[in-house]
Amino acid sequence: MAELTRLESLLPDYYDDVLDMHELMKAEQPQLDELYATVNRTGRNQSIMLADVDGISVYEDMLGITPLPGADLETRRYDVLLHLLPSRPITINYLRELLKLMGFAEATVQVDGPAFRIFVLTDPLSKSLTQRLFGMLNQYVPVNLTISHVVQTDPMGVYIGQSTRTRSSVVVPAAFKQ
Repeated sequence: MAELTRLESLLPDYYDDVLDMHELMKAEQPQLDELYATVNRTGRNQSIMLADVDGISVYEDMLGITPLPGADLETRRYDVLLHLLPSRPITINYLRELLKLMGFAEATVQVDGPAFRIFVLTDPLSKSLTQRLFGMLNQYVPVNLTISHVVQTDPMGVYIGQSTRTRSSVVVPAAFKQ
Protein backbone atom coordinates (compact mmCIF):
# COMPACT_ATOMS: atom_id res chain seq x y z
CA MET A 1 0.00 0.00 0.00
CA ALA A 2 1.11 3.51 -0.70
CA GLU A 3 2.09 5.58 2.28
CA LEU A 4 -0.36 8.22 3.35
CA THR A 5 0.64 11.80 2.53
CA ARG A 6 1.51 13.88 5.57
CA LEU A 7 -0.76 16.89 6.01
CA GLU A 8 2.16 19.24 6.68
CA SER A 9 3.56 18.49 3.24
CA LEU A 10 0.37 19.84 1.67
CA LEU A 11 0.68 23.29 3.25
CA PRO A 12 1.50 26.10 0.80
CA ASP A 13 4.85 27.87 1.16
CA TYR A 14 3.37 30.98 2.76
CA TYR A 15 2.49 28.90 5.88
CA ASP A 16 6.13 27.90 6.47
CA ASP A 17 6.56 30.51 9.23
CA VAL A 18 3.08 30.07 10.78
CA LEU A 19 3.46 27.81 13.81
CA ASP A 20 -0.30 27.48 14.36
CA MET A 21 -0.89 25.78 11.00
CA HIS A 22 1.89 23.25 11.60
CA GLU A 23 0.48 22.42 15.03
CA LEU A 24 -3.02 22.02 13.55
CA MET A 25 -1.66 19.62 10.93
CA LYS A 26 0.16 17.60 13.62
CA ALA A 27 -3.06 17.42 15.67
CA GLU A 28 -5.18 16.27 12.70
CA GLN A 29 -2.69 13.76 11.29
CA PRO A 30 -3.60 10.90 13.73
CA GLN A 31 -7.27 11.18 12.74
CA LEU A 32 -6.34 10.99 9.06
CA ASP A 33 -4.08 7.99 9.73
CA GLU A 34 -6.92 6.22 11.57
CA LEU A 35 -9.33 6.95 8.72
CA TYR A 36 -6.81 5.61 6.21
CA ALA A 37 -6.38 2.39 8.22
CA THR A 38 -10.15 1.96 8.54
CA VAL A 39 -10.69 2.42 4.80
CA ASN A 40 -7.96 -0.12 4.01
CA ARG A 41 -9.32 -2.64 6.53
CA THR A 42 -12.84 -2.22 5.14
CA GLY A 43 -11.55 -2.76 1.61
CA ARG A 44 -9.68 -5.93 2.60
CA ASN A 45 -12.76 -7.26 4.41
CA GLN A 46 -14.71 -7.12 1.14
CA SER A 47 -12.70 -10.13 -0.01
CA ILE A 48 -12.89 -13.40 1.89
CA MET A 49 -9.27 -14.23 1.05
CA LEU A 50 -7.99 -10.94 2.55
CA ALA A 51 -10.45 -10.50 5.41
CA ASP A 52 -9.33 -10.36 9.03
CA VAL A 53 -11.08 -12.05 11.96
CA ASP A 54 -13.78 -9.37 12.16
CA GLY A 55 -14.48 -9.61 8.41
CA ILE A 56 -14.72 -13.39 8.47
CA SER A 57 -17.10 -13.24 11.45
CA VAL A 58 -19.41 -10.99 9.40
CA TYR A 59 -19.47 -13.57 6.59
CA GLU A 60 -20.10 -16.35 9.12
CA ASP A 61 -23.03 -14.41 10.58
CA MET A 62 -24.50 -13.82 7.11
CA LEU A 63 -24.20 -17.51 6.18
CA GLY A 64 -25.27 -18.90 9.56
CA ILE A 65 -21.94 -20.64 10.16
CA THR A 66 -20.90 -21.41 13.72
CA PRO A 67 -17.09 -21.56 13.82
CA LEU A 68 -15.47 -24.55 15.45
CA PRO A 69 -14.00 -23.79 18.89
CA GLY A 70 -10.31 -23.01 18.52
CA ALA A 71 -10.45 -22.84 14.72
CA ASP A 72 -7.79 -20.61 13.21
CA LEU A 73 -8.50 -17.85 10.69
CA GLU A 74 -7.58 -19.97 7.66
CA THR A 75 -9.95 -22.77 8.67
CA ARG A 76 -12.78 -20.28 9.18
CA ARG A 77 -11.95 -18.69 5.81
CA TYR A 78 -12.19 -22.07 4.04
CA ASP A 79 -15.51 -22.83 5.78
CA VAL A 80 -16.95 -19.58 4.41
CA LEU A 81 -15.59 -20.30 0.93
CA LEU A 82 -17.08 -23.81 0.96
CA HIS A 83 -20.51 -22.42 1.81
CA LEU A 84 -20.29 -19.97 -1.07
CA LEU A 85 -19.19 -22.47 -3.71
CA PRO A 86 -21.86 -23.10 -6.30
CA SER A 87 -23.49 -26.45 -5.85
CA ARG A 88 -22.41 -29.03 -8.37
CA PRO A 89 -23.13 -32.73 -8.48
CA ILE A 90 -20.47 -34.52 -6.48
CA THR A 91 -18.25 -36.66 -8.66
CA ILE A 92 -14.84 -38.17 -8.05
CA ASN A 93 -13.24 -35.62 -10.38
CA TYR A 94 -14.99 -32.71 -8.65
CA LEU A 95 -13.93 -34.04 -5.23
CA ARG A 96 -10.32 -34.26 -6.45
CA GLU A 97 -10.59 -30.71 -7.83
CA LEU A 98 -11.87 -29.42 -4.47
CA LEU A 99 -9.04 -31.16 -2.65
CA LYS A 100 -6.50 -29.49 -4.95
CA LEU A 101 -8.12 -26.09 -4.42
CA MET A 102 -7.87 -26.58 -0.66
CA GLY A 103 -4.16 -27.37 -0.88
CA PHE A 104 -4.30 -31.17 -0.81
CA ALA A 105 -2.61 -31.60 -4.20
CA GLU A 106 -1.15 -34.99 -3.28
CA ALA A 107 -4.41 -36.40 -1.93
CA THR A 108 -5.70 -39.62 -3.45
CA VAL A 109 -9.42 -40.39 -3.60
CA GLN A 110 -10.69 -43.95 -3.99
CA VAL A 111 -14.31 -45.03 -3.99
CA ASP A 112 -15.63 -48.44 -3.09
CA GLY A 113 -19.17 -48.18 -4.47
CA PRO A 114 -20.60 -51.50 -3.31
CA ALA A 115 -19.37 -50.87 0.24
CA PHE A 116 -20.53 -47.21 0.19
CA ARG A 117 -17.08 -46.03 1.23
CA ILE A 118 -14.73 -43.22 0.19
CA PHE A 119 -11.02 -43.40 1.01
CA VAL A 120 -9.01 -40.16 1.11
CA LEU A 121 -5.26 -40.70 1.39
CA THR A 122 -3.16 -37.66 2.32
CA ASP A 123 0.26 -36.72 3.57
CA PRO A 124 0.48 -35.91 7.31
CA LEU A 125 -1.76 -32.96 8.17
CA SER A 126 -1.92 -30.47 10.98
CA LYS A 127 -5.02 -30.30 13.16
CA SER A 128 -6.41 -27.27 11.29
CA LEU A 129 -5.88 -28.91 7.88
CA THR A 130 -7.63 -32.05 9.10
CA GLN A 131 -10.56 -29.93 10.32
CA ARG A 132 -10.73 -28.23 6.91
CA LEU A 133 -10.66 -31.56 5.13
CA PHE A 134 -13.47 -33.07 7.22
CA GLY A 135 -15.49 -29.85 7.01
CA MET A 136 -15.36 -30.03 3.22
CA LEU A 137 -16.12 -33.76 3.14
CA ASN A 138 -19.04 -33.34 5.56
CA GLN A 139 -20.56 -30.75 3.27
CA TYR A 140 -20.12 -32.51 -0.07
CA VAL A 141 -20.15 -36.26 0.50
CA PRO A 142 -23.63 -37.86 0.57
CA VAL A 143 -24.88 -39.04 3.95
CA ASN A 144 -25.01 -42.73 3.08
CA LEU A 145 -21.24 -42.99 2.49
CA THR A 146 -18.53 -43.78 5.01
CA ILE A 147 -15.43 -41.61 4.74
CA SER A 148 -12.03 -43.01 5.66
CA HIS A 149 -9.11 -40.62 5.92
CA VAL A 150 -5.77 -42.39 5.81
CA VAL A 151 -2.47 -40.63 6.44
CA GLN A 152 0.37 -41.93 4.31
CA THR A 153 3.89 -41.28 5.55
CA ASP A 154 6.03 -43.66 3.57
CA PRO A 155 6.16 -44.07 -0.22
CA MET A 156 6.27 -47.83 0.32
CA GLY A 157 2.68 -47.76 1.60
CA VAL A 158 3.16 -47.69 5.36
CA TYR A 159 0.27 -45.96 7.09
CA ILE A 160 0.49 -44.47 10.54
CA GLY A 161 -2.99 -43.18 11.12
CA GLN A 162 -6.56 -43.56 10.04
CA SER A 163 -9.85 -41.97 10.94
CA THR A 164 -13.30 -43.03 9.81
CA ARG A 165 -16.52 -41.10 9.90
CA THR A 166 -19.85 -42.75 9.20
CA ARG A 167 -22.97 -40.76 8.66
CA SER A 168 -26.35 -42.39 8.94
CA SER A 169 -29.17 -42.04 6.48
CA VAL A 170 -32.89 -42.12 7.09
CA VAL A 171 -34.92 -44.71 5.21
CA VAL A 172 -38.62 -43.99 4.84
CA PRO A 173 -40.77 -47.14 4.56
CA ALA A 174 -42.84 -47.43 1.41
CA ALA A 175 -46.06 -47.22 3.45
CA PHE A 176 -45.23 -43.59 4.43
CA LYS A 177 -44.23 -42.41 0.94
CA GLN A 178 -46.81 -40.33 -0.89
